[in-house]
Amino acid sequence: MKDLAYFKLEKVKHSNETEITESEFESLLRLEDFLNEQGVRTTKKRFRLSEASQHWLRGLVSVGFTVKNSRVSAIKISRFNLTDLPEILYEFSELEYLDLSENKIRQIPESIIKLTKLKTLILRSNDLIDLPEAFFSLISLKKLDVTHNPLLQLSESIGKLSNLKSFHFGTFDATKIPKSLGNVTALKTLSLTFSTSEVIPETIGNLVNLERLSLSAKEITSLPETFRNLKKVEFLYLYTVNTTNLPEVLLDLPSLFNLILEGEICKIAIQGHELDERTEYIGETLQRRGVIFTVP
Repeated sequence: MKDLAYFKLEKVKHSNETEITESEFESLLRLEDFLNEQGVRTTKKRFRLSEASQHWLRGLVSVGFTVKNSRVSAIKISRFNLTDLPEILYEFSELEYLDLSENKIRQIPESIIKLTKLKTLILRSNDLIDLPEAFFSLISLKKLDVTHNPLLQLSESIGKLSNLKSFHFGTFDATKIPKSLGNVTALKTLSLTFSTSEVIPETIGNLVNLERLSLSAKEITSLPETFRNLKKVEFLYLYTVNTTNLPEVLLDLPSLFNLILEGEICKIAIQGHELDERTEYIGETLQRRGVIFTVP
């Protein structure tokens, strides 16, 4: 075992351990060397990973790691101009959390399947154009964020991520959303941005355990009848929605507590007691905000 005093790990989030296996200690040293090389190449400034780690909580430096049971369990390397995943990452076999947001990563290699314990993967704001099939073998994933990438479509293999609870996906064609997404019924949080003004896909209504749902499109003209299955949704955000003719399915979501409807010229937020089960009450509430709400 190696002493982690060098890395000042006692100041890192969720970690008060002072020892780590010798092999992972060596891997951390190699990771530090790699990042220093990147730092010199991109910013002309060298640093120690130990100094970066102690700022994990305060967000002053977007590089850090944590340790659990003497193994590295989390790594964050953000805003570092990375174009590829560092091969060294695959040496941390117990890695559960990986944040590589705000880099310039263009592709995810097939070797990502080596990170079999990965539960959280943050790839927000990179240059990804697709996700390899091997990516969907990460069946331990519970949170995935690939927003703000030039991804144009989502593979049908998304249905394999049966343990996924939080999914954030960037702009793509609503007509190309895979039906298999509806099979990921463990999802509790879903955020999707559509590049078209198509009707929202019915398969989303199969996600019966959703609690938070955010949908953005050029114009949301209607919601599918399957949305009536979303009995657990507490938070719903729709942008841009036609606020002069709201989908009546909104009245049939019994757990809904926070509703945000945003159009091109107005934004409506309704919360708590105003989301009464009585149709006439919510109708009157919306009308007071200048919205025409009609139910046949």
